[in-house]
Amino acid sequence: MAIITPPRVETGKAFPKAAFYPFVVGTSTEASPAQAIERWHRPHYAADLDVGLRETESRIGLCLSGGRDPILGLEVTAHTFDDAVNRYHAFTVDEVSGTPYKVNIFMGAPHSEHEAEGGSLTLHDHAMLERLDVGEVDPIPFREEWYRAGIQTFEELEHLGRS
Repeated sequence: MAIITPPRVETGKAFPKAAFYPFVVGTSTEASPAQAIERWHRPHYAADLDVGLRETESRIGLCLSGGRDPILGLEVTAHTFDDAVNRYHAFTVDEVSGTPYKVNIFMGAPHSEHEAEGGSLTLHDHAMLERLDVGEVDPIPFREEWYRAGIQTFEELEHLGRS
């Protein structure tokens, strides 16, 4: 789960498509939490999660749950798909040291993006979302992005230092 933030402007580099600050990461495998915490300094929800996906020509739906407890439901609608390689910034702060970091993430895949506001987001009362004021989140996504099968590439984590 992440909050959208402004990206950093970096001399000589293309402006990122967007940036985000993940406030919690959840996974469905044992190896992923260690990588999320040790390599990427991301806060991690400890329990394994169940992810359900359903895709049609015009919609993709995701249901996330922790055992029998629902966490969120998301539905995104399609527009047109074009091949793309998009750069994103992900920001995080190590919870122990307070050290801030950034990593560039590249998504290479057929991509659909629009602002038709046809999707939906349902957040449930769940421990994974305890750091989020669920009532303040709009249930209709303003911008919808959908990537089909492709490649996600992470650059090395960059220490940002204090300003």
